[in-house]
Amino acid sequence: RLNSGNAVLKDFTFGNGTIEFDVNTIGPGAPGIAFRQQDEGNFELVYLRPDPACPAYSACIQYAPQTHGVLLWDLFPQYQTRAPLRENGWNHIKMVISGRRMNIFVNDSPAPTLQVGRLEGDAMQGSLRLQGPGTFANMVITPDVVDGLSPDPAADPTESDRGLVRNWRLSKYSALAAAKEPTY
Repeated sequence: RLNSGNAVLKDFTFGNGTIEFDVNTIGPGAPGIAFRQQDEGNFELVYLRPDPACPAYSACIQYAPQTHGVLLWDLFPQYQTRAPLRENGWNHIKMVISGRRMNIFVNDSPAPTLQVGRLEGDAMQGSLRLQGPGTFANMVITPDVVDGLSPDPAADPTESDRGLVRNWRLSKYSALAAAKEPTY
């Protein structure tokens, strides 16, 4: 049981495979699991936002990468969805992670509740961390069992959009100038 805070699995490195666990939420909050964690500022995160209207609420389960200390949940609205979560009671979560893809199943749903076609984190392996508030039980981690999920990222529908800047650098001068100039 984590009333708040985190618990890191000691001496364990995870890259690809299946992670299953049961979680019972404790009051308001966003219990979850971080994987491929490099340090406190860099990891992939799946978290739950239980709500009485979860079957209709579009953000009951979310995936977000955290990079350089910034949780990027708001940059990827396509990685949040409604879910058959129980606000009070146990929920079974199954995560299948393969390369740059992940499927998440909630409460034994036969189809993925959330499909992440492009994991956005920088690392391909790292530690696992549970995030409270929540009570976690029956955790089973099966490395390299990916149920046939392709490791390749899904096609990016904006890849051919020539109006997007995809590669850029910020010079030292530009960063200093930007810091001194007010923005309106």
